[in-house]
Parts: sequence; structure tokens; C-alpha cells
Amino acid sequence: MENVPGLLKSFYFKNFQEDIGKKYNICFDVLNAAEYGIPQLRRRAVIIGFHKDFKTVPTLPKRTHGGKGEVFDYLTGEYVELVNDETRKKLHLKRNSSLPRKGLVTLSDAFGDLPEHLNPGQEVKEYESAPKTTFQKLMRKRSGNILQNHRAWEHSYEMTKRMAEINPGDSPTHHGLRNRNKRYFSQAYSRLHHDGLSRTVTTNFTNPGG
Repeated sequence: MENVPGLLKSFYFKNFQEDIGKKYNICFDVLNAAEYGIPQLRRRAVIIGFHKDFKTVPTLPKRTHGGKGEVFDYLTGEYVELVNDETRKKLHLKRNSSLPRKGLVTLSDAFGDLPEHLNPGQEVKEYESAPKTTFQKLMRKRSGNILQNHRAWEHSYEMTKRMAEINPGDSPTHHGLRNRNKRYFSQAYSRLHHDGLSRTVTTNFTNPGG
């Protein structure tokens, strides 16, 4: 099962452990999707259990990414080294000596082969270039080399112009009446950076602010 990270520190989870521990062997931790090759900083509590009759001790999957290289950090607006413990703490990456050998998958690693310059509402189903990264090759293999769901959103001219004025990695704190709420803008209204990762995708992703 998986849930929000705060679950593992809750009173409910403590009771859950005591109850289910009578019949199941379990292991649990907060995992970050970025450390498993996903271009997104998404943290979730993951709990794995086997019935004791199986006589099997459950283990969490080993991390595969995040042990080298650098990425763009939205909070500082700078590139940060992944080998730095302070950096890893800010990105909620695990801190220990046995780091994976691969770097994190950035947005350019994931989306750098997608066709650009679409007109509003236009949908493209074919790639225009060869895959350049391991992630891109994997996605094409899984989809049969067919580009899916690549459609330009029909934003108004005013909205498109406003977004174009924002540099990659920045947020429009100077736009609109909500600029007083900088914390909100920094989390929601940021333009993604090609050398960074996405934050958690919300259910309101059809809105530019999501």
C-alpha cells in the first residue's frame, strides 16, 4: 500500500502496525520517485507485507538513481550537486554512502525529444527526432514508438504571453493579485526548468498554476 508520508508518523499507523503485525511481516519507508528514474520529486509512504505463512521477509526496492551529477533547484534558482548532503536533504533524497551510480532523470532527459511549436489545440502523434536518452528509449519501447497525448493546450493569447515572460525555473510573483502569497506561487506557478525535475503533479494539472 502507499499513502502520504505523514502516515508513518501517525497514531493510526502505530495501531495498524500492532494489528497487522500479528499475521504479516511488513517493511515501510518514504520513497522518492526521483530515486527510481522518474523525473518528478514525489514522495510517498510505501508499505509492503507478506503473510507470515509465506515465511518471507519483505524488502523495499533499491534506489536506482540520484548518486551523481547536478540538477536545477527551484528554491535557490541555482544548480546543485547531488553528492552534497545538504542538497540531498533539500530534495528529500536519501543520505548514505551507498549512492546509486546514475544521476536523476531531468525533464530534458524525459521530454527533450517531443515536437515543439504546436499551434493551440494541435495534436502530434509522431516523433520528429531519434531518442537521445535511456528514458526516451524506454518510453518509445513501451508505446510502440507512437507519441501519445501530445496536444497543445488552448490557452488564451494573454495567458500564453504571460507564461512566455517567465524564465525557466522562475515564478510570476509580480503578476496578478496573488503576488502577496509568494509561498503559493513558488509551489504552483513555477515554470519548469529543463535541467530540473517536476514537482508532484496535482489533480488540477489542466490549470497552468497546477
